[in-house]
Parts: sequence; C-alpha cells; structure tokens
Amino acid sequence: MLVMKRDEKNDVEYVSTGNFCCPVDIEKTDANYENGLLLIDIPLKDPWEKAYSVAIH
Repeated sequence: MLVMKRDEKNDVEYVSTGNFCCPVDIEKTDANYENGLLLIDIPLKDPWEKAYSVAIH
C-alpha cells in the first residue's frame, strides 16, 4: 500500500493511498519533486530473489 501526505497552507493535510499487485522493494524507492509534480519510482521485488533449487531424485 502506498500512502502519500502533502502539507499545504493553513495546516491542511492531503492523504492518498494505493495498492500494488506485487511486492515492492521499499529500500530502492525514490521520490523527487520537480516543477510542481511529485515523481515516485517504486520498483517491484524480484520474485526469484530468495528462490532456491530443489534436487529431484
């Protein structure tokens, strides 16, 4: 789930949430505010990252 907060004049707070279909890599998330636009890069986790092989006999 993504939660965004933005502070405005007069102590007004805007909150937005969103859900993702797949796990995200929160450690690699990056956000930039440019020209009045908030850009958020949220990469998905590699599904094979913690995979392991099982021998079949």
